[in-house]
Amino acid sequence: DMSAQRRTQEAVSHLEEFKLREVEKERAELRVMKENSTAQLAHLHRSRLVACRSQTETKETMMRNEKEMEALEEKLEKMTAEKQRQWDQELQSWRSTIHLAASQVGDSFTPPPTQVGRHMDGGGHG
Repeated sequence: DMSAQRRTQEAVSHLEEFKLREVEKERAELRVMKENSTAQLAHLHRSRLVACRSQTETKETMMRNEKEMEALEEKLEKMTAEKQRQWDQELQSWRSTIHLAASQVGDSFTPPPTQVGRHMDGGGHG
């Protein structure tokens, strides 16, 4: 039955779409979190520089700030890569689950012809 197959296909696409949207939302949240933590550190760095009393202290503070910012960016990159792996795995297992379910639904949509014949016979005698 083509229409049943098409319905199953639509359901599959719909569910994949749903999961992709979920991941997109998480990705956006991660992006905001990264921007916020970078901005917070930059703010701390500025106030630290303002408090410096000498050129030497300023230089040391700038170096320290730079190291900290690099460390943070590295940490965020690692976190992003980890998240990406996690999302890829989630999408993969989600897809295979959907497709497995769809194939089983597909099978039940096409009963063997002998069964249909028997049912029709039974109905006629009733």
